Amino acid sequence: MALRGPAQHFAGTAMPLVVLLVILDVTLVVHAVRTGRASPWAFIILMVPGIGAVAYVVAVIVPDWFGSPQGRQTQRRIANTLNPEKR
Repeated sequence: MALRGPAQHFAGTAMPLVVLLVILDVTLVVHAVRTGRASPWAFIILMVPGIGAVAYVVAVIVPDWFGSPQGRQTQRRIANTLNPEKR
């Protein structure tokens, strides 16, 4: 039985999205293991694909990035670019 209409279109686009989601999830799990946060986060990322990845990025990666020296330097550059007269 061949797929027709919207189902055929979805079948053609679903596979690349699934592959990208798996790559993202595996990458984030590897990051969690390397940083010592594997205990809760690996399970969350793998059990709730997509949403778990977003939660990990928002709860762990973004705060780490903004707290690092490179993150603070980037924040200063963005602030200076948006408002160069503010000191």
